[in-house]
This record gives sequence, structure tokens and C-alpha cells, in this order.
Amino acid sequence: MKRSKIKRFEYFAVVFAVACFVFCARTAKAETFCVQTSSTFQSALHTAANNGEADEIQIVQGTYTGNFTYETQEGYKLTVKGGYAAGCSSRVVSASNTILDGNSAGTVLMVDSDGGSAFECDGVTLQNGSADRGGGLRIASVNGNVTFSNNVVSGNRATEFGGGIHITSNATVTLTNNTIRNNESDYYSGGASIGGATTGTGALVLIANSIIGNTADGAVGGLMTWCNSVSITNNLFFNNSSLWYHGALLIDGSNVTKVINNTITANTSEGLGAGLTIQLDDDSDRADVYNNIIYNNTGYWEANDLAIFNDQEENGVASPVSLLNNDFDQSSAGTFIQIPFTIDPGNLNNQDPLFVSASTGDYHLLKGSPCIDTGTSTDAPVTDIVGTLRPQGQAYDMGAYEYVGIPVPDIKANSQDGSITVSSGAPISITVSLNPDNLSGQNADWWVVESAPDGVFYHFDLSLGSMVPGLLPTYQGPLFSLGTSQLLNSSDLALGTHTFYFAVDLNMNGTLDMNSIYYDRVNISVTAP
Repeated sequence: MKRSKIKRFEYFAVVFAVACFVFCARTAKAETFCVQTSSTFQSALHTAANNGEADEIQIVQGTYTGNFTYETQEGYKLTVKGGYAAGCSSRVVSASNTILDGNSAGTVLMVDSDGGSAFECDGVTLQNGSADRGGGLRIASVNGNVTFSNNVVSGNRATEFGGGIHITSNATVTLTNNTIRNNESDYYSGGASIGGATTGTGALVLIANSIIGNTADGAVGGLMTWCNSVSITNNLFFNNSSLWYHGALLIDGSNVTKVINNTITANTSEGLGAGLTIQLDDDSDRADVYNNIIYNNTGYWEANDLAIFNDQEENGVASPVSLLNNDFDQSSAGTFIQIPFTIDPGNLNNQDPLFVSASTGDYHLLKGSPCIDTGTSTDAPVTDIVGTLRPQGQAYDMGAYEYVGIPVPDIKANSQDGSITVSSGAPISITVSLNPDNLSGQNADWWVVESAPDGVFYHFDLSLGSMVPGLLPTYQGPLFSLGTSQLLNSSDLALGTHTFYFAVDLNMNGTLDMNSIYYDRVNISVTAP
């Protein structure tokens, strides 16, 4: 009898658990708001803070003036996305089409979460904010992760910390593909200040951001962080300035610091450390600095490019620092290391990176840059700041931008480019050559194709040594430097215009992909004698 009761109890317990699971799943679903006025946006923020659900606020394209706040004790995620068409039926992700304007009257967007709720913001501009901390964005989150992507933070001001952004969180803060520019602080961190809500907590992941033209009347023009762990990859810091110390970037007290493939240039400081400054507080703290271009930064005292404080405990024990394959000024004016160590010879000593146009802010690398193919693969990212795959050449490049080589195929008829005219029966020699730039070894489809006067396409068959009907690659395999090579020597071309192409397609799949192809062509007009 007891066993029967137990079985019935177990049966109803299972049914109850399943019913509860279904009920809970339904009641916990997220609520979505579509807003197109400042008042409805603030109303949605207020509702989301108290409705016991995860929420997503979709903002219709336009300009919204106000100082928007989200204060919650709950533990549910809030997502804010811009770029929607009327009715929120479709979306174009571009920060320029959805603007939140603080009208110089306070923080543009304030997020205050005591309950550990996560926060995500994507595709908006935060501008013209003014506050003591975080003129554009201020987030105080005890345990909730923060994700901030595809945004612009511009023209904001703070009297204390973080002219553009001020974030404190014990969890992970991830900034991806944002532009933080022309923000100002009267004290610390003109661009952004990000750290743990309590000492020794929090993580910062900074990927593919541009931090440009920010100023601090005190210290740190660009970005200051005091998180427990810091990963800074594929970012551009330029033209940031401070009146005290640290023009571009200060990393203070991180247990694990990784600074990889960034371009830090043209930043200034009236004190020490215009480029990158790392302060390691404990003997066990570690910093890995790989593949960065830290160039042409200007400080008043020393450490124009790089300052490393690796004995903050002042006990004579150096915290471990790995400094590999960077380009920076290694002179006493360019670099300060508290307890000096031997700089690895894989680092370049203040060599001109050959930017495309530093005067206009184009920090791609020119062909011939010493930073091309001189990086290390250790911890290197798989793409660069704009999504280009790494590596493009024989090795990884230094800096935020991977150099994209341009293979140069060349085809000639009778040693001439462009167009030639010959009489029927005259000999014609077709030659090809290839300069692969820095792409030697990359697999590609090689094409030698003829468009005949009758509209038929032919391709060169290597095994036969002649043109045959159809469109097929002549060769599939790695690019290499090909000197002038004769493929065809003929005197029997039909009357009319023949166009010969020599092409390499970097997408090796046996078909012509016009977005990945490089080619040259020559026209041959055959006339009656």
C-alpha cells in the first residue's frame, strides 16, 4: 500500500514539475517594445525595470532628446537596439540613424542595476551628454554582463570620470565595433572609464573599437580600466590627449592583461605615457603585449609610446611581461620599464609603419610597411578591426589593420598591353606573368580565358597546351611569382576581335567569383590581309 502511494506521489510530482516548467517558461518570456518618441522610450525603460521579464526595446530611426534612465532591482536582461523602420518590422544597423541626444542636461543613458541584470546596447549614437561621470553612458551593474556594440559615443562631457562612458561591473564588459570620439573629462578618462564595481573584480573585452580625439584635463585621454582581467584586441587609438598623464590608454591593476594587434598613434600627454601604460599591482599580475603598432605618440617627460610599471609593490620582484613583435620607440624617451628587461629582437624600434594617410586618419598599411608579415601567431586574432581574415600573407601583421595584398596578373599579346591589331595569318604570342604581392602560398583558381568573336569562351588547358571550349580554371593551387611565360603562339585566329584574360580568383572553388578576382586582359583585332 505504501509503495502504491509513493508511486502515485511520484507520478503527480512529475506531472506538476512538467506543468510548472511549461508555465514558468511562458511567464519568463521576454517582452518587446517598439518606440518612436522620447517619452515612449523612457516609458519602456521604466516598464522593463519592473515587469519581471527580460526585455528588448527596439528604437525607430530618428533623434531622441532626453536623459534616459533604467533603474532596476531585478535580474533580467535588457536589450536596447536602434535602426528600426516604423513599426519595427525591419532594421538597418547603423548608429547614425538612431541618435539619443542628452542636450547637455545629464547622462544620455543611465543604467543602474542592483539585481545583477545583464545589459546590451546595439546600433545607437549617444551624444551631447553632460554629467559628473559618464556623459554619454553610465552603467552601474553589480553582477550583470554588459555588451555594447556598433555604437557611436560622441561629444559628451564629464566633470569627474568617463567623458563618453563610465561603467562599473563585477561581471564582463564587452565593447565591440564602437566609435568613441571627441568626448571630454575635466578629471579622468576623456573617452571611457571601465572597471569592477568592487576592487579586483570585473573583466573588460575590447574588440575592434575606434577611440579617437578624446581629451582629459586631468589624466588619460582615451581609455582607463581597472578590471581584474583585460583583453584589448584590434582597436585604434589616435589623437587622444591628456594634460597630466597617459594620453591614449591606461590599464591599472589587472591580474591578466592582453594587448594584441592594436594601433596606438598620434596621442599626446603633458606628463608620462602618451601611448600605452600598464600598471601591474601584484607580483603575480601578468601582461602580454603582442603585434601592436605604438608609434608617434608624444609625452612631455618620457614613455612617449610605452610605460610598464612592473613593480608596484616596490619589492624588487618584477611582474611577468611578454613583449613580442610590436613597433614602438625603444629609446629612453620612448619607453619606460620600471624594472627593465631585455626587449625581444622581434620588436621593431620606432620604424615608420607606412600608414596609408595618417593626416586623414587612414591607418591601413602601405605595401612595403615593416609591420607586414612581422607579427607573431601567439594569441593573434583571426580577423582584423574591419573583419579581414588574418593572416593575409606569410605571417600576421602588426597593428589593427591586416594588409590585404593585391596580386597583379599581366597578359600581353606580342609583348603589348591593351589592344593590338594584326592581319589574318600573322603570328600572335600570348604571354602571362604574376606578381602575388604578399599572397604567395594562398590557394587560388588561375584562369586563362579567351572570348572569341563568335561568342564562345575557351580556356587554356595546361595538359594540352592549347585553348579548348568551356570555362574551367587553367590551374588550381597556391599563388607564386610567375615570370613572363608564353602560353600560346598562333597564326590562325579567326577574323574579328578576340579578348584574352589572365585572372586569379582567391576563392578556389572552380567557379568565377567576381568579388575575389584580379585580372588583366588584352584585345586582339584580326583583320583581313
